[in-house]
Amino acid sequence: MEIHALYVIVAGLGLSVISGLLLKRIDMPIIIGYILTGLIIVAIFRIEDFESLSEIADFGIVFLMFMIGLEFNFDKLKTMKQEVLVFGGLQVVVTSLFFMVFGYYVMGSSWEFSLVVSMGFSLSSTAIVLKFFEESKQLSTPVGKIVVGVLIFQDIAAIPMLLILMLMGDASANFVNLLLKTAISATIILSILLLPGKQVATKVLSLAAESRLPELFMATILLIVFGAASLSHFFGFSMSLGAFVAGMAISKSRYRIKVQDEFAPLKNIFLGLFFVTVGMQINLKFLFENFFAVVLLLSIAMALKIAILYLLLRFFRDAKSSIKTALSLSQIGEFALVVFLTASKQHVLNLKKHQGLLALLNEKGIIHVVPQDIQQFLVLMIIFSMLVTPFMLKYLDSLAHFIIHKESKN
Repeated sequence: MEIHALYVIVAGLGLSVISGLLLKRIDMPIIIGYILTGLIIVAIFRIEDFESLSEIADFGIVFLMFMIGLEFNFDKLKTMKQEVLVFGGLQVVVTSLFFMVFGYYVMGSSWEFSLVVSMGFSLSSTAIVLKFFEESKQLSTPVGKIVVGVLIFQDIAAIPMLLILMLMGDASANFVNLLLKTAISATIILSILLLPGKQVATKVLSLAAESRLPELFMATILLIVFGAASLSHFFGFSMSLGAFVAGMAISKSRYRIKVQDEFAPLKNIFLGLFFVTVGMQINLKFLFENFFAVVLLLSIAMALKIAILYLLLRFFRDAKSSIKTALSLSQIGEFALVVFLTASKQHVLNLKKHQGLLALLNEKGIIHVVPQDIQQFLVLMIIFSMLVTPFMLKYLDSLAHFIIHKESKN
């Protein structure tokens, strides 16, 4: 019997509403409900192809980055040079290098595989972390500024990561040509979005507001966001980066508050849809067979990520700000899904084991990871890290206090 799309939509909305109400009543993060909704929908309707739905859901992150861009205009961004360039740059580079070396010498995977995994693990979740800091009104706090700065740099760093994957997958690719093409594309995007884009967007918003038609004003906002995202995507960059720049371009417009108020509900709906599609990627059979291995390796990865970022920030900030930032960014982000998917398509996500911790754990029967299942294994690590993050953020102050207090005792 063919399953009509309407049944899936009704089931998805029903599960989202029920889980949302239950989780809200017990004061739990609603994101968990969305992810579980996706998992249940796949189990009930046996959906195998949800690529189109996933592409639509990606606009949740695009809309979120647009809203963040509205908060962070150029004047504010100028004051965040250290957070973006220094903290963001150090976090991505040092974390990637550490995990690459750790993957090869300790875990026992190949250099190629270690490099791919290290790039994915260096990224954090824009969707979860920024949503939390935005809703809790902490974007302008010292920790909030560091978090935003690092996440902005990570979004930019995703571009060279994809270039590296292209080079790894195509031996005939020319690095200089790719680099030159990227630089020219970036210049074109910034020139269009920041110079004429600011005046055009403000003028169009003004005309839409004067019409006194709410639906026309909303359509205008969507045109600006989709237009900027499309331009960025056309030139090979992430859609969210284009939306962020568009948000900054109109951040000083007198319509900024009106845009935020009108756009917030739509942004939250698409973010919810994004998390539903994340839950849909869970293979239950594989999860039950490898639950312990996923939890074990994810715990190691997150602990190492926290330690790296904390030690980096302690050179510049106090212990409390450093540990709160490290805990906030300890998860593996949603863009890592794109990194691993791209690596798989380029045939560079190959687990070629030699002697190391991974081989030892396999021999002892503690974990069982085979090369053909490695992508699903990494996907589960990402999803589990995203599931635990809302709890960490909710009790961020308590966790930070506990760790600092324990460290001071030692």
